[in-house]
Amino acid sequence: MTINLKPLYGHAMAIAVAVAFTTGTSVTPIGSSPAFALPEDEPKKAAPAKPASEKKKTKKRTKAKPKKKKQNFNSNSDRSSLEPYTAPNGPDLTLANAQIKAGEYRAAIVTLNGLRRLDDANVLNLLGFSHRKLGLVDVGMRYYYAALERAPQHTGVHEYLGEAYLQKDNLAKAETILKKIDRLCGTGCKAYRQLAKHIDAYKLKRAL
Repeated sequence: MTINLKPLYGHAMAIAVAVAFTTGTSVTPIGSSPAFALPEDEPKKAAPAKPASEKKKTKKRTKAKPKKKKQNFNSNSDRSSLEPYTAPNGPDLTLANAQIKAGEYRAAIVTLNGLRRLDDANVLNLLGFSHRKLGLVDVGMRYYYAALERAPQHTGVHEYLGEAYLQKDNLAKAETILKKIDRLCGTGCKAYRQLAKHIDAYKLKRAL
């Protein structure tokens, strides 16, 4: 016995169409695969923008490194460069000064290098003096200029630098330095008197 299903199929479809019309749903024919709508990706929410004040705080987090302070020397000091002197928090130069006064310049250089304080203007000044007295004038002058980078108002360094220029027969440069010492501490300070004395001796020797 053969059952004709076409009338039943048509009847079922008619019911499905009627239900779909009433509910507003879609109809999938019998025997076909159901269609699934893929859910759309939800749009990503944009991160809230940082307020301007927060941006400024972020920039300020990277603090600039503090600049190294230069040593400040009293321009009115009448202290000789070779007198025993220990700067605040500075190395003890008593032994090096004693060796220099005794003419033991090589020993003084060893002592000064042993201090490991090439950041100190007084150490650099005495290294310059010791090398200059050994005849290494250019080497000594390099130490003087390094000392002046750390202490531009160090009158003792200026005095020795002026003497070094006299050794190089540069009288004009020595006199320029003498004027600078005058501006720093006046004509009465020891550094001025010492360099002026050397300049006068230089002129007398050459009958200038």
